[in-house]
This record gives sequence, C-alpha cells and structure tokens, in this order.
Amino acid sequence: MLTQDLPRCLVCGAHDYSPGGGHFSPAMCQQNFSCQKCNAHVEYANIDRGNILMFNPTQAHFEYVNRVLLTVWRTWSAEAEKARGIIRREHLRTVNVILGLPPDTNGSTIADDHRKEWRQALEEREEMDWDAISFPTGMEPPVPPQMPADLIACMRLRGDRWSPRINPADTKQLEIPPDPIRVHHEARFMEIFERVRVATGVTAEREEIPNEYYDDKYQHEPWYRFGVGDGLVTVGPRKRVIAVRGNRARPFDVCALRDIAKSDGVSWWNGDGWQNDEDAAKSCEIHAYGTDKAVEYLALLIKSMR
Repeated sequence: MLTQDLPRCLVCGAHDYSPGGGHFSPAMCQQNFSCQKCNAHVEYANIDRGNILMFNPTQAHFEYVNRVLLTVWRTWSAEAEKARGIIRREHLRTVNVILGLPPDTNGSTIADDHRKEWRQALEEREEMDWDAISFPTGMEPPVPPQMPADLIACMRLRGDRWSPRINPADTKQLEIPPDPIRVHHEARFMEIFERVRVATGVTAEREEIPNEYYDDKYQHEPWYRFGVGDGLVTVGPRKRVIAVRGNRARPFDVCALRDIAKSDGVSWWNGDGWQNDEDAAKSCEIHAYGTDKAVEYLALLIKSMR
C-alpha cells in the first residue's frame, strides 16, 4: 500500500505519511508508516481482504491481532476461496465450451497444442471477473470482533474505501470463530483416534498437551497423550510428520516398530538413540508421514505396550 492510499490520520486528521518497512508472507502481511504531523506510528495488517489499520498500536494490540484477528481473517479467507472456486470452475467450463474442448478439461488433461490458447482464455476470463474474484459478492471484510477499548483503528472496505474509526464498544458482541487451523487439526486427530479404536479396541482417554515441537502459543496444534497399561503414548504434529511416542518405566518390545521404520525409511528413536537396533526400550518415537501411517504406528505401539 502506498502512503497516498491511506486515510487521514485518526490521531490528528492530517494526510501526510512517510513509509516504513513491511513484512509479506502467506501467514500475514504487515506495513508500517508514520504520520509526519503527529508522529503517530501506523500499522496495517491483513490476510486476504481481512485487514486493520492501527494508530499507535501497543504490544497488547499486536497480541490481539495474533490471537483474534488472524483467526477471523483465516476463516473469512477460507470462505472467500470457496466462492472463488465456484467462479473459476465456471470460467473453466465456459472456456472449454468456447474452444470446443470436453467440458471436464483441466490443467492435467489439456493437450499441449491447445495449452497456450486455453491458458490465455482462462486468464482473460479471470481479468474480466477480477472484482468478483478479489472480493466475492456478498462478502464484506470482517469487522474486528471484541477490540481492545483503547485501540484506535479503521479498516479498508470494498472499493478501497476506508471505514470511519471503529468504536470498540460496537464490537464487544461480535463472535470470534474457531480458528481453521485448529478445526482442521482436531478433525485430523479425531479421525486418527477413531481409526485406532477400531483397529485395537482401545479408546484413547486422551488429554491435550502443549505442542512439543514448537511454541504453539495459541494452541492451534496441540499434542495428545493417553495411557496404555502402565505406559503413556504421546502423539502430535512435527513439521510434515506426525510424531508417535511411547514411554514406560519398564522396557517393552519395540521390534515391530523398529522394523517398520526401517521398511518405510522413516526416523526412529528409542532410549539409546536414533535408528537404534535394540529389541526393547523404555521409550521410543517414530515419525509417520500421513494419517494412514499414524494409525498403523499407533496400533503397533499400543499392541507392544499392553
């Protein structure tokens, strides 16, 4: 965003800004500016069309952005992508009809001799409908819910207009939706635990624990722990894999897990180190690539620890 695109300063009313730095990533984009008249620090943050422009934000206000607004914006963006998908699928059908191609033609099936013309036609359709794709019909930017009482802020609206200063009192009753990352995480692990129950007959009376791989401050991706016999099983996400751990005061048989780790070519650890060949251990860990392997490894671990 350029300085001329900003609204008048909500602190002093001037429209004279100097640009600062910025940070752009899929997680969130941020830009900062300074008001030349009153020296107010101005911070713009957004995901997709969810956004806020804050004047003299404090650390508590940035905490609000991370704790609340990222959840709100991710939820809005997910819904917007569904609407965009409908538009793009219609573009695909239309272009295929115009070019005389089978209606289900897509990027994987288009013939090489038609690919350039096909892509160009899709790009033209996207450009024609860019307003609807960028800002799906009926989806206005979400108003920040439950704003801190001392936060001075406004937001960018459809048509690149700016809202008046948002009154925090008007946002107190607005709900904070569940974070899409947490929703996806819970659905994935509830599926794992149910499939493990079916495979083993063991219903995991699990407790939620903090993520043991990274500092998951807002508990979007917690780990889980449950008892098996006199031991404990711990499971949770670790980068691209799911970590499956077993711990017990007395050694248990780890041959099956060790052998499948070698067969699958995945990381394996027992109490004596990584990729160890011991037959028994008091603790072990194996890394599962995907839900199916997590279920398989958990079932083997439970069998070993019973």
